[in-house]
Amino acid sequence: LMGWSLLPRPSDRRSGRLYRSCIAELVGSFSYVFWGCLVRDSFSTKVGTTYTMNNNLEAALGFGAALAATIHIFSDISGSHFNPAVSLAMFVVQRISLIRMLVYWIMQILGTVLAVAILDALDRKGGYVTLADGLDQGVG
Repeated sequence: LMGWSLLPRPSDRRSGRLYRSCIAELVGSFSYVFWGCLVRDSFSTKVGTTYTMNNNLEAALGFGAALAATIHIFSDISGSHFNPAVSLAMFVVQRISLIRMLVYWIMQILGTVLAVAILDALDRKGGYVTLADGLDQGVG
């Protein structure tokens, strides 16, 4: 355990581990959201102007597979947080410093926003996915 620390360990700053970890969080967050949403969208069908999920199991398995693969690839580099709540928990239990947590949050948000922007640019369907009858992405 590190104890409560505001700054990363000096060895992390000198060796470049902090920078590699931040890039891993950015790429990992991007990968998880990009591949998970891509799989989810591939299992949806068009109904009028909207797209409806055929089965939520495919979406869950797609996100699960994307997360498992991403964790496997990046766990040795950054710890594979990919979620600000996980980074916050690691700070609370004194596994990472405050600065590392804040930088991880920035990288995670940037990776997610980048993935969504690219998916939006690649959206060939021209609609949105409905979650259930009467619900859309703004509800539930």
